[in-house]
Amino acid sequence: EALFCSDIGSRRTEALYQAFDDAPIIWAAKGGYGALELLPMLDLSRLNTAGKAFIGFSDMTALHAALAKKKQDCLLIHGPTIESGWSKEQLDKEAKLSVDLVLELLQSPRPELLNGVALQVLGDNDSNVEGELVGGNLSMITSLLGTPWELDLKNKILFFEEIGEKPYRIHRMLTQLKIAGALDKVKGVLIGHLTNCDHPEGAGASAEESIGNALESFAFPIYKGAPSGHIPQNYPLPLGQQVRISSDGCVLTSV
Repeated sequence: EALFCSDIGSRRTEALYQAFDDAPIIWAAKGGYGALELLPMLDLSRLNTAGKAFIGFSDMTALHAALAKKKQDCLLIHGPTIESGWSKEQLDKEAKLSVDLVLELLQSPRPELLNGVALQVLGDNDSNVEGELVGGNLSMITSLLGTPWELDLKNKILFFEEIGEKPYRIHRMLTQLKIAGALDKVKGVLIGHLTNCDHPEGAGASAEESIGNALESFAFPIYKGAPSGHIPQNYPLPLGQQVRISSDGCVLTSV
């Protein structure tokens, strides 16, 4: 059975070690504010990650980034937590579907990741793109810049989602990634849900317009509409896996 790991108090790091020792599936209880501060305390050599799966999103992006550094056979899934998925599945059909899709992905990887969801092009480049999928929450991705756990985006497809950040802040984060050189070799971008990121009164540029403006100097294709993020419809995406994105959706190419 999966061991549900919560990130509470000073024992979080030890709980994480124990979780990876005791269970094949580690499913984050919540998004986990404070996950970033665990990274300097985390001894990756103590994590028994081979053949395991770690599921979560939001601040769990920090742990996904750290686990990716181990380069072991650990399945990293950006997907619903216990709180956002399991606890709501009897009341919300989208939450239930998101959990069911994670369970399907754990049992046997499905080539069609987003369950046939069509994606929309942001900008003029509508070419298909293949590569390793990396990313998570945009705030966390940006917070990892300049640290040992900074995401390597070279020749990768960058996925990001966000919640509660106004368009100018999203623009600022993408600009920071841009001027840091982190986006120079990106092959493509997949945008998840931008929850409560537009101005409530519609003032100024929208979140999507801000993204388009921040990334307009790049030639890589940008696709939006991935139903993944801070919503009940949080479809799982396996990070570190080879995928192809196009207007037809996102599919695994390494199955």
